[in-house]
Amino acid sequence: MVDLTTDHGMSELMDILRANKKSLKLMFMSPLRGTASRAREFLAVLSMRSKKDARGKVLDPEPLRSDDHPGGLPTLYGAGLAEVEAASKLYK
Repeated sequence: MVDLTTDHGMSELMDILRANKKSLKLMFMSPLRGTASRAREFLAVLSMRSKKDARGKVLDPEPLRSDDHPGGLPTLYGAGLAEVEAASKLYK
């Protein structure tokens, strides 16, 4: 697996492509898990029935993007922000 969100990962991918350009038939690539998924919105709607921690905080993933904020919600911080920034780098 190659991390395409890093310069090293992009360089590694280019090396793989150059070394195998005559024999490579298929390469599967996938963006980071679900930062742009509408499933997160669906889970947020169902949060009343979702698992919650001892303080009542919903444990299901919350949306990270919206139609108004495709680059990430302005309230993002921590791991959610890092995921969105890394995925956005790949989307460009």
